[in-house]
Amino acid sequence: MAWSNLDWVGESGAAMCLLGAALLWQFRGIALDWLREFFRIWRGEIRSGGAADGGTPERTARRRLPAGAIALACAVVLIFLGQVLFFLDLTF
Repeated sequence: MAWSNLDWVGESGAAMCLLGAALLWQFRGIALDWLREFFRIWRGEIRSGGAADGGTPERTARRRLPAGAIALACAVVLIFLGQVLFFLDLTF
């Protein structure tokens, strides 16, 4: 299939995927920190200063999202939706 056969849905899907990849690349340092924290939690090494470490539950409940969390979530959503739109345009 040639690229000229893509409809506007496929082209917008490819653009969304590239935009999400660019956004993820821009916040790659924060993304690596999140991955390190994820693997620490997975292994059971939680060091966030929660209630087990002497912090109050109220203090841990009011914690804000780390910087770049919304940007990373948007990047992942853009990549996923872009691929879905691209492949939907290829099949239909």
